[in-house]
Amino acid sequence: MAYVDYNYYVDTYGGNKITAENAARAFQTASDTVDTLTYCHIVGRGLEALSGFQKSIIERAVCKLAEWQAENADMLDNPYSSYSINGVSATWGTGAGVKQVNGVLIPTSIYAELVKTGLCFPGVR
Repeated sequence: MAYVDYNYYVDTYGGNKITAENAARAFQTASDTVDTLTYCHIVGRGLEALSGFQKSIIERAVCKLAEWQAENADMLDNPYSSYSINGVSATWGTGAGVKQVNGVLIPTSIYAELVKTGLCFPGVR
């Protein structure tokens, strides 16, 4: 289940980059990514069981992540990490603004927000 819907995205978050037609898939994909980064702690508790602080961060992170994933879909879906054509090469992956956590590429700013929730700890609770 996605942690936000299109109404939240438009009315509360103020987003406009995700269309209504793509919203369900985009928010589900972003929510699945958040579950990976938080070791499914939200799935175990339920979103409503989180504190208001945690819930608001999760909802904003899903919106930001859905936008970022949509903007970078070509790179994220590409099975290659580099290419070279006629002596010109390009390599992509993690950089100053992106990191890889649990096999997932995520902007460092979004991951830093998720860490504030305390849900990114892999240990047993």
